[in-house]
Amino acid sequence: PDTISSDLHTYSRPRGVDMPTVLSKFLALGVPLEAALARATLAPARAVGLDTLGVGTLDPGAPADISLFRLEDRPTTFGDGFGGEARGEQVLVSELTVVGGVVAFRESQQ
Repeated sequence: PDTISSDLHTYSRPRGVDMPTVLSKFLALGVPLEAALARATLAPARAVGLDTLGVGTLDPGAPADISLFRLEDRPTTFGDGFGGEARGEQVLVSELTVVGGVVAFRESQQ
């Protein structure tokens, strides 16, 4: 895929799929971490013309929307909206989310 999104749709809503889980699924499919992250950040921003504003980048002056993940090596089973399953060996775990320069989530706060 050129872009990766949070996978929120009618079939995924009951499971509450989040972005770290979706990215972890792509890692399980063999997509390298750097490629998965680029497809979830800069590629979607480019697709809608927001890259010129710095969206999807860490460039100076860009909007301070940042997600920090921890990569854990652990066997995991991922489900889909139709009851299918796939195995993975790595999982991204959200550590910190910053939106507009303000901390919106910090793992230690949970």
